Amino acid sequence: MTLADANNQDSVRIEEIDAGAGLRRRLSCLGLAEGDTVTVLSQAAFRGPLLVEARGAKIAVGRGVARHIVVTRATMPSPRRRQT
Repeated sequence: MTLADANNQDSVRIEEIDAGAGLRRRLSCLGLAEGDTVTVLSQAAFRGPLLVEARGAKIAVGRGVARHIVVTRATMPSPRRRQT
């Protein structure tokens, strides 16, 4: 699945950035790198850009770029139970 396929409020983990060195470098400068977890905050109407949150920053990512970012759904760690 790519970032373009994610829904609003999905937390996803970036598995791979399937792009050339220039785009990978640009995304890294924005705070989007392989292994990072990002949250999709909103999607613009008419197939516009996605607004994602990564490392505490909000970043707009165009759909064309989002199609190059391979993601998986992030799993939330289960809360630890207290032992009695």
